[in-house]
Amino acid sequence: MTTTQVSILSIWLISGLFATLVLMRRGHRHWIWIVFGILLGPMAWLVFRERSEADAPHLEQLVQGSVGPGLHVLVGIDGSAAAERAAVTAVGLLGGQVGRMTLATVIDYDTDEDREDGAEPAAWEMLHAVKARQAPADPTEALLVGPPVDALLAFAAEHGVDLIVVGPRGSGLSERVMGSVCTGLVSRSPVPVLVVGGDPAAGPRP
Repeated sequence: MTTTQVSILSIWLISGLFATLVLMRRGHRHWIWIVFGILLGPMAWLVFRERSEADAPHLEQLVQGSVGPGLHVLVGIDGSAAAERAAVTAVGLLGGQVGRMTLATVIDYDTDEDREDGAEPAAWEMLHAVKARQAPADPTEALLVGPPVDALLAFAAEHGVDLIVVGPRGSGLSERVMGSVCTGLVSRSPVPVLVVGGDPAAGPRP
């Protein structure tokens, strides 16, 4: 290949992959978009723009728990121990001030559309397991769709959330590429955000 051909190919691939990265950060995580980005190159921007403009973060399903007077606390659940610890910490810190707690997990748009991959039942199983460990509390469970930060903020705005609680999420390359959920929430949320980190069982660091 000549230098010109290599340059054209490089521009084609970089344009397509960058367009794919933007789409993935907007809530599409399926690997097939990477293939499309490589094949379409710069044209991927047009295709992906149409795709993303049709999307909007939303509540897929909600299982109502107990509701009482007091604060509505939204806890982001991603399957990590830190996320579950966030729920326990919220109850421990606020105690009787919590009138309603919602445990929410987020799936991407592609997972929502693909009913055959089993990801949605797995998300509900995770929520049910976390809820069971919160007894005697009876939190609401919510399955959200979209980019995690956008989906959590949209739910908070629509359901009168007073406090969002999350654990630290993302590390290394995944955090740099996809963005940190807790950082996005802290910088964009109109309501207070509590980020719960560390492992109390591990004790203080030397």
